[in-house]
Amino acid sequence: PPPPPTAATTATQQQQQQQQLPKAAAVGAAYAPLVSGRLKAAAANPQLAKTLDPASGLQDNYSVLGVLGKGSYGEVRLAVHKLSKLRAAVKSISRAKLDAKLRKRVEAEVKLHRQLRHPHVVRLLEVISSSSTICLCMQYAPGGTLREVLDTRGALSEVVARRYTRQMLGALHYCHNVMHIVHRDLKLDNMLLDANDNLLIADFGFADSVGASNRKLKLLCGSPHYSAPEIFAQQEYVGSHVDLWSLGVLIYTLLNAHFPFQAASMEALGKKVMRGKWDRPLNASAAASALVHSILTVAPAKRATLDDICQHEWVLAEAARPEDVIPFEGQAAAPWNDEAAAKLDQMGCSAALVRFHVGQDAHNHVTAAYELMLADHLAGQQPAEPAPAAAAAEP
Repeated sequence: PPPPPTAATTATQQQQQQQQLPKAAAVGAAYAPLVSGRLKAAAANPQLAKTLDPASGLQDNYSVLGVLGKGSYGEVRLAVHKLSKLRAAVKSISRAKLDAKLRKRVEAEVKLHRQLRHPHVVRLLEVISSSSTICLCMQYAPGGTLREVLDTRGALSEVVARRYTRQMLGALHYCHNVMHIVHRDLKLDNMLLDANDNLLIADFGFADSVGASNRKLKLLCGSPHYSAPEIFAQQEYVGSHVDLWSLGVLIYTLLNAHFPFQAASMEALGKKVMRGKWDRPLNASAAASALVHSILTVAPAKRATLDDICQHEWVLAEAARPEDVIPFEGQAAAPWNDEAAAKLDQMGCSAALVRFHVGQDAHNHVTAAYELMLADHLAGQQPAEPAPAAAAAEP
């Protein structure tokens, strides 16, 4: 048994406890009014009571509506956030359909997507789990997908395609160079558009963290028409190289309204991709064609890098520097906005409580409500850019 405490050790412990008491009291004093105010507001507003209850479920916080599409492992539905009355997207994943490997992929998706905060990456607001379902509640993109844009309008003008390309480059620079995360499933269906026709990269179901060393990967994944030659060759690969190949396919497809490589079977498609010869020339300017050729280079070591693409004349157009036209910057945490918080305050969710949760970098019902309010407030302030329909397609 340990020796009994001496008078000296007892005195030291008492002194340490007395030093800690003021700190604990200060924290309690600061949080107590928030708790008191929260209880009063919740009593007056039943919906607010559910938002403030961390144990409340999806149906308590969202009205789930029609299907928007399907992600890597689950169905995505339109939803209305009950407190704010703003729209969100909910990706529901059935636990019964997850084996051990898929469960790890979903865990990785949540972990990685939660870290990302960039104006051209769909924001993951919160994750609500039950015994049967994992629900990823995300930013809603009312403009649909780039696939829908092409299906409706055909090939885009170089002006519009360049604008989307710059936004993709900003998001990829942030993911690859700042966060060291690769996407591995870049395609038209995962390129969404917000209310101001800004592009948002979605669905991080195949994303992986590669570290500053950009470690090689083995999982063969992604969508065939966007897959790099090294994927078809079943080789280890650098994730950022694979993402850039997919970017090249996207730029080509935006300008031509069809894929550079098409075939009746997977085997035939793979052979075409590994040869690197397009089915048809790119119907665009010489600069655009040169850029896509540099990206869709079969040998990964010779493929254009992200910096090469950002500095290319077609991307820059008349700009002097990439940073003048490419949105590179992400955010470390949710920015504080008094107007967005004030709207929640009017609903009974005190701005002080919201600030407390946002300051803790939490991901819960309160921060989800704040982020929805914030996005709605910022969207209202942002002038809409010309939509693709406003620009004539290239001949």
